[in-house]
Formats: sequence, C-alpha cells, structure tokens
Amino acid sequence: AYITPGLLDTEDSNGSVVPGAWRNLIENQDVCTLTSNPSDRSSSLSARDVSNSLKEFFYDEGAIDFQWQMIE
Repeated sequence: AYITPGLLDTEDSNGSVVPGAWRNLIENQDVCTLTSNPSDRSSSLSARDVSNSLKEFFYDEGAIDFQWQMIE
C-alpha cells in the first residue's frame, strides 16, 4: 500500500481538517517553498507557429461536421 491510513488529510464529522502524517514528513524540507517562473517554460516561437497552424487547419479545411455540434 502506497498510502497508509492516517497519511493524508481527512475531515472529521464537523468538516474540519484533520492533518495527516505527511505533514510531519516534510516539515523540515523545502518542498513547499518551490516557486515557478512562467518564463522558464514559455513555448518557443516555432511551437506557437505549429499550434496556430493546426488551429487554422482544424477550423477551416480540416474541420469535421460533429465538432461544431459539440460547441453548440
């Protein structure tokens, strides 16, 4: 079993959170201080060009009948 009883947070009968044991496992680690920088994962211009080309294709000549029914 990967998740043992009491490892995850739970709720009591009043809806209050009962902290799980996982919190003690990471208490002294920097897991929660991770930050993300969106510019580190920005797509390249060529990836955006491909995405736009596919969008245009499936909107025009590559469109199929049922796709318009899905958004109505």
